[in-house]
Amino acid sequence: MSTTGAPKKSRFKLVIILVSLFVVAIVVSVAVVAALTVSELIEQDSPEHAAEEIAAAVSGSDFEALCKLYSDDTQQDLFEAAAVGNCGDYADRRFDPYQTLDVQMKVLDVDRNRASAVVTYSVKWGVAEETHEFTLVDEDGDWKMSTIPDFELDDRPSRAALAQAFIDGAEIERRVAECIADALLDSDLTDAQLNAVASDDRSSISDDDADEVTDIVVDAFTDCGGGAVSG
Repeated sequence: MSTTGAPKKSRFKLVIILVSLFVVAIVVSVAVVAALTVSELIEQDSPEHAAEEIAAAVSGSDFEALCKLYSDDTQQDLFEAAAVGNCGDYADRRFDPYQTLDVQMKVLDVDRNRASAVVTYSVKWGVAEETHEFTLVDEDGDWKMSTIPDFELDDRPSRAALAQAFIDGAEIERRVAECIADALLDSDLTDAQLNAVASDDRSSISDDDADEVTDIVVDAFTDCGGGAVSG
């Protein structure tokens, strides 16, 4: 009996060791997962994460989501100014002209200072690009915009100005004029070419530049339901 007892004890000891190692492995795995989860939570609660969410909302034309990223005070001021009560209605009223336009927003830098952060970003329409800033504030652990990001280019005419030029100069119905304006803003035309359209003044650009504008306008007029252009 003494010859068979030792191996059983050894096997029992081996089982205990293996079980112990298995338990240690589980504990380590849980610790790693917990650490990763905390890391992800820290990242999601950061001003950098909030800035990227804002840029994604603008670039994706999701203006209702953008509205929800304003601070409570800023949101309330915007609602009162627009005479609306929620982000859906505000997005429809304030950002409707931008729904079909290709605007790209990119975060360049986030400078955090305790309960606030200044975000430097670029905004791009076609080939034109500018750099601006907006401010984030820590609102009960969530980073929200306290100032409104500017994604209209300073030197580029607005959609409304371009559309009005066609309404006044060619007596085109507003729906078609706005559609043509969208096509112009989505093109690679320079600010000088677009301003020439808005001011109805070809003298400020070359003949080649003017011809390029004309080609885009003619194609857009047809595509927008204005009919075929003869000649």
